[in-house]
Amino acid sequence: MNDIIELWKAAIRHEALTVNFYSRAAEVTRDDASRMLFLQLAEMEGGHIQELLGQAAKASCLKESDVDLAAYAAGLEDNGRYAFNTEDEQAFLAGNMRTVLQLALGHELEAVKMYQQLALKTLDEATKQFCLTQQENEKRHVHELETLLNSLELTPEDRPGL
Repeated sequence: MNDIIELWKAAIRHEALTVNFYSRAAEVTRDDASRMLFLQLAEMEGGHIQELLGQAAKASCLKESDVDLAAYAAGLEDNGRYAFNTEDEQAFLAGNMRTVLQLALGHELEAVKMYQQLALKTLDEATKQFCLTQQENEKRHVHELETLLNSLELTPEDRPGL
C-alpha cells in the first residue's frame, strides 16, 4: 500500500515541479512567444494535477488509506520553485528556445515513465486505464515538443506555432 501511495505522491510532485518549471520560465524569459508557450504549458500541467487528484479520489487502492493527496498537492504549490542551474537560467533569460524545449522534453519524458510505473503497480483497473491514458497524453506532449525542436531549423515564418 505504501508503494502505491508513494507513486501517487511522486506523480503529483512531478506535475507540480513541472508547473513551477514552466511558470518560472514564463517569468524570466524575455521573448514574448516563449512566454506564451510556457504559460500554456504551465496551465496544461496544472490540469494534470487536478486530473490526478480526481482519479485518486475514485481509486479503490487508496480508499483504505488516510492519505490526503489534495492537501499534499496544495503543500507543493506553496513550497519552493524549480531550482535552475545558472546555465538554465541564462537560457531562459536569453529566450534560447532550443535549450528550453530540451529541458521541457526531459520533463515530459519523465512523466511518460512515471505514469507507466504507476500503471504497472496499481491493482485498481480504473486507475490503470487512467495512467495509460495519461501516459499517451504525455507521449503526445513529447511529440509536440520534438516537432517544435525540429522546427527551429525552419525560418520563423515556416514554424508551427512558436
